[in-house]
Amino acid sequence: MNSPLRILHLEDDVRDTVLLQSTLEAEGTRSELTRVETEQDFISALKSGRFDLILADYTLPAFDGLSALRLAQEHAPAVPFLFVSATLGEDVAIEALKNGATDYVLKTRLARLGPSITRALREARERTERKRAEEALRDSEEQWKAAFESNPVSKLMADRTGKTLSVNAFGADQLGYKPSELVGQSVLDVFYETDREKVRKDVENCFKISVAHSAGGTKGPKGGTVIWVRETANALLLKNRPVLLVVCEDITDRKRAEEAVRRSEKELRDLIGTIPAMAFATRADGSNEFVSRQWIEFSGLSAEQSAGSGWEVTLHPDDVDEHVAKWRGAWARGKPFESEARHRDSHGNYRWLLVRAVPLRSEQGKILKWYGTAIDIEDRKRAEEALRASEQLTRSHVEVMMRSLDVLAAEAAPEKFIAEMLRIIGQRLRAGRVNLWLRNPQDDSLRLHVMIENDKQVAPDPDHPNVKDPHAWKRNPHVHEMLFNKGPVICDDIEHDVRLDAELREYLTNKGRRRFLAIPMFVLGVVRGFIGIQHVEGRAYRPDEVELAQALAHHVMIATHEAELGEQRRHAVILEERTLDGARYS
Repeated sequence: MNSPLRILHLEDDVRDTVLLQSTLEAEGTRSELTRVETEQDFISALKSGRFDLILADYTLPAFDGLSALRLAQEHAPAVPFLFVSATLGEDVAIEALKNGATDYVLKTRLARLGPSITRALREARERTERKRAEEALRDSEEQWKAAFESNPVSKLMADRTGKTLSVNAFGADQLGYKPSELVGQSVLDVFYETDREKVRKDVENCFKISVAHSAGGTKGPKGGTVIWVRETANALLLKNRPVLLVVCEDITDRKRAEEAVRRSEKELRDLIGTIPAMAFATRADGSNEFVSRQWIEFSGLSAEQSAGSGWEVTLHPDDVDEHVAKWRGAWARGKPFESEARHRDSHGNYRWLLVRAVPLRSEQGKILKWYGTAIDIEDRKRAEEALRASEQLTRSHVEVMMRSLDVLAAEAAPEKFIAEMLRIIGQRLRAGRVNLWLRNPQDDSLRLHVMIENDKQVAPDPDHPNVKDPHAWKRNPHVHEMLFNKGPVICDDIEHDVRLDAELREYLTNKGRRRFLAIPMFVLGVVRGFIGIQHVEGRAYRPDEVELAQALAHHVMIATHEAELGEQRRHAVILEERTLDGARYS
């Protein structure tokens, strides 16, 4: 983070404040701790409104943690509150969490402090963003209501039973009613008897399928005249209640014109040529006989090349069987057709199209033709995929956080925790091999600390160039890039990446590796090593995969640093014992 983390520390022992400051600095977190120990000082600090986080002891001589929690919720409810105490029992901790504390950390387990703070700050940001989203939703609802009521288009909402929940003034006036006369009545009441069963089924299908549906029918206003309408309906949830939003278009004039002139084929094609979508027409057996100009421009195929089943050559190989089967099934049963599939455009790129078609029937019900449209939905598909990736990343972060806590509880030894976390990285990213490389600051060598392959810890491979020569890394520009940029190195194509020297490329290729990620590990802002994540399948890494790898590597970095500190403490104890022994015999 760019600015130091501003922390309000409720603690009566200044030594504990110094210990927390040292712990955070060891984890690479810049912070400013303001220590208070009385209720009055705590309230004054809260009112200043300048803190990002509150850390509080549970028991103080003249104050207590639960009272501090209540005051924090009163004066700074958006600031995360964590207990850091040596006297917090499990029952008290649970009660504190129920009362609004974000988390608790025992003073004997300060290794959890960094992850707990990270999670607390993230959750605080999420709450703030959620509150903003809720406010935006309320504004949107108000705008939508205003648009619904004042729109010069007939609109109504109905429930599953077909009862009218609301109707705008324009729609009621179109039928010669007041809105209050229609609300509470069945939407079927304004349709003529011959159309009611069809409309009832349309309403039922909209709720079942939950997609937009269009249909036509005749309505009988108070005056007794007939008006033709085309209704577009879409089922949605409004305050967790399923409703049907219906937009009614008065097509009476068009119907009268159709009946008068028996719309010619030319008029139909002229109309199709003006709509902002690709359109087509087929014979009764589904063979294409007409495509609009928009389709010709999109696909690069002429009308002749698209005729019959010629259009099928644009389908993606993975989509062709399902799409064609759906189309043939639709015209065989005489049912409306709808399918999403990838089609190749004139530039050779595949784009998602939503294709819909409906049959044109004679008065006797015989299918004469099929008319359809194809709409480019590539942007929508990408947005949906991005949303799914974001949700998956969020779930993965939470799952890994919980898993790491479980591992830490079961494996107190840092080395075992490191190996287990590397296994988790391999599992989450489906990697064939995960290596932890550590850099020796004395001789600038690179040592393979842990190797995980196919979900198991194995001995370092003696054939690896960096194992044979711990200084071989200096010949690989990708390592220098990582040290210089202090960021991950992404290699999507080992065979052609110029940042690899010939020996390393040959070794990785012989092992069947196609791509890899290198995630740097920092200790006090210095790159002390990196995690290499190798894959056998060839494709580009997605941004969410890189982000997940960095998040997982952070846990390994903390454990590695803890292991180094433990080793330093062990050497210090040995040195002290030897010094005492020497003094004893001198």
